Amino acid sequence: MARTATPIELDPIEKDILQNILRSRKTAGKEQRERAQIVLAAGENLTNKQIQAQYGIEVHRVGIWRNRFAEHREFWKQLDDELRPPMSETLVRLWLADKAGRGRKPTIMPEQKALILAVSQESPTQSGYPHTHWTNRLLAKEVIKRGIVDYIAFQTVWSFLKKNN
Repeated sequence: MARTATPIELDPIEKDILQNILRSRKTAGKEQRERAQIVLAAGENLTNKQIQAQYGIEVHRVGIWRNRFAEHREFWKQLDDELRPPMSETLVRLWLADKAGRGRKPTIMPEQKALILAVSQESPTQSGYPHTHWTNRLLAKEVIKRGIVDYIAFQTVWSFLKKNN
């Protein structure tokens, strides 16, 4: 049994915004331009397979972005008129963005970072080292010894210190 693609009816403002995103080379990445292309084609009543054939985009990806855009748009339409943000390029770009939470999750929590930075403010002599200043390797060794983290690369320590100087 074939499933029916989610219909998308775009008003002229939305079409203009999507076309601006499609033409944008500096502010929109390749992914956003592809997603805008999918939505524009879906707004012209093309099926997912037609969009795949015309633009060379996987049918699965076409379906995902067609549905995601339709969900965001429907939610936006159902908001109270006083609370609904106006239709804008920023809003449409949010709808075309990746979901939050993608990618590798941080293994060192903010509390641990704060403790590492606190140790870096101490003198190494307080921890029994014959040095006057912390090196990244020595600081990494010390925070592991204190049980702040199970493991940390000295490069990670360096990045924490660099960001907080």
